[in-house]
Formats: sequence, C-alpha cells, structure tokens
Amino acid sequence: MNIIKKTTPIILATLVTGISTTSVQAETNQLIEQLQKYSQEGTEQSNSNNLNQVTNVNQLRDVSPTDWAYEALRSLVDRYGCIVGYPNQTYRGNRALSRYEFAAGLNSCLNQIERLIASSEAIIREDLDTINRLTQEFEAELAAIGGRIDNLESRIAFLEDHQFSTTTKLAGEVIFALSDVFAGSKNNATEDADAEATFGDRVRLELETSFNGQDLLFTRLSTGNIPSLAEATGTFQGDLAFAEPADNDLVLEVLFYTFGIGSNTDILIGVAGTAADDLASTISVLDGDGGSGAVSTFGTRSPIYLPAGDAGLGITHRFGEKVELNAGYLAFPANDPNEDGGIFNASYTAIGQIAFNPADSLTLAVTYTHTRDQSDTETGSNLANL
Repeated sequence: MNIIKKTTPIILATLVTGISTTSVQAETNQLIEQLQKYSQEGTEQSNSNNLNQVTNVNQLRDVSPTDWAYEALRSLVDRYGCIVGYPNQTYRGNRALSRYEFAAGLNSCLNQIERLIASSEAIIREDLDTINRLTQEFEAELAAIGGRIDNLESRIAFLEDHQFSTTTKLAGEVIFALSDVFAGSKNNATEDADAEATFGDRVRLELETSFNGQDLLFTRLSTGNIPSLAEATGTFQGDLAFAEPADNDLVLEVLFYTFGIGSNTDILIGVAGTAADDLASTISVLDGDGGSGAVSTFGTRSPIYLPAGDAGLGITHRFGEKVELNAGYLAFPANDPNEDGGIFNASYTAIGQIAFNPADSLTLAVTYTHTRDQSDTETGSNLANL
C-alpha cells in the first residue's frame, strides 16, 4: 500500500456543480404517495387498486352477525353494493374514520344510487331523504375530494405523456472542477509535487431498470476531461475522486445486473466497470464518486476496495439484520483473448468480507482480498483490513 509522506499535495480549488434529474423522481414519488393516500380513503376510483368491492357481507372476515352495525352493512351491500373491503377480506370497522374518508364512502354510494336511478331501478324514499341530508352536510368535503381527484387526474395524465419509461429511472450529473496541486511532495519524498491549474468537466447519465421490482439493471454512461493527478503527486490516491481523463468521449462506464435469491441473498453480475465497492460495502461515511463523499480518492475509501475491475461476479448474504457476508471476483480486462487477458488469465481480485452492524452508528468489518496484477508482476498480494 502506498503511503503519502511529508506534506500531502493540496488541491487549490475545486468547484462542483450538480445538475440532477432526481428532483423529478422525488416529485413523482410524492405524487405516488398522494395516490396511495387517496386509495386508502376509499374513493371509488382508487378502490380498484387497494380495496375490493364486496358483493356479500359474509366476505368480510372481521364482520359477524353479532356486530351492532352488521345489518347496516348488509343492507348497503345488498341494496347498493357500495361497500368495499381491504385485500385481506377485512373491513376494519373499529378503525377511526375521518370526515374525508366518510365523504369518499358517501360519494361511492351516491354514484351507485345515481346509476340505479338512471337504470330505473327502485330506490327507497327514506334512503333518498337520508342521502340528500348527508349530501348537504358533507357538501364541502365532497367538493374538496372532487377537486383533488380532478387535480390528480390531470397530473397523472401529464406524467404519463412525459414519463421517460415505465421501468427505468434516469438520473444525470454534471461536475465542473477547477483544480491545482500547489504544495507538498510526491510520495517518494524526493520530488516536489507540481502541476498546472486545470479546468474540466465530468458528465454522467445513469439508468436504473427493474423488470420485476426485485432486481436492478444499472447502466452508466460517462464522459469528461478532468485529468488524473497521479503523475504530479506520485500516487493515484492523490487523484480527484471525479477524475475523468476521457477527452470528452462518451463511454459505457458501468453495466451490471443484480437480483435476489430469496429474501436474504443477492447476486451481482457485472460486464463493465464492476468494482470491489459494488461487491462489498466499504464501511465509509465519506464514500462517494466525487459528486458526493470525499473530494479525493484518498479520502473516499480504503485502497483495498480500489483494485482495477471490469467484469465481475458477487454474492451478498444477510444473516438477519446485523451480519452480512460478501464475496466476489473481478477480472481486468475480462474481454481480452490474448495470453494475459480473459477472465482467469488477466489481472484479477478475489474479495471476501464479513460485516457486523451492532448499532446504527457502528459497523465492523473484516475484509480479505487476493490480487494478481498482470501489468507488473505475477506474484499475488494480500491485504487485510479491520
């Protein structure tokens, strides 16, 4: 492991600006929460999502003939069919009811009665008088619910017309950085670190796709021209965390697919840009990719999680909520058919980690990696991190 001696090179100035589409996703999530709230209020339009129409009062498992309101429920179900239950066939009659929820239920019965009148079916006069009285009493609540539903319908229609995808979330980020190394020595302690001031950018587009809600296909497209400072500082640990010396050529930076086996085990298959931190938690609050976390590679995470990676395979298994086991294998470059390439002949890293989380603010981990670096020597290097 390289250790920076003497004075660590100092970054003169770094300006980071993020432009992200995650705010759009946040607004969408808020709208979805509102829709779920309305569905719980029992509006007829939302009933199809969270509540089930009852055709016989005996379908409700928590309603019995001895209940004081049994006859009232049976009458509403038999006469007008405007009573709904929860998906688990319960009515939850002892649950507190707000005026908005009552208005929503009343609105459902009103709509059903209007359909019966339109079809010339008989309606009991006493029921009509009761409905008229209730309609007048809850006129304000019914109007409010109608307005809120109309507003939601228009917003849903807009989102449906402008949505990016029904299965994929898109996020973007742009970083502009003004940087310079102006003091300190290289890690060999014999040369001064020296570099000119630079101004560059990094741009990322990330696509998160789920096919069944329990899996993730992650794709990252990236470009930029922020230079590496490894030559100036004598160590890659002196790089900016968001260094992207790609000459502004768009590349596929990361592509992996992860899915669950049961409720406690996840499998990750990576074909491009897979790294050790994708296979195991780095146990670092400063972990990030430059847009978040530490601004330097040195501060981001331990070097044990920074071997070169390309294709990889990883497994994560959780033993309850406190203990997690990670294991994985990385190869670089995995798609090179030459003698020193391929999955097994190229540089590779095998990693295993056990993490213990006794409290929310405390995590302990034992990590082991075995690395073969074909770019320099065929000898393996072993590191342990506690």
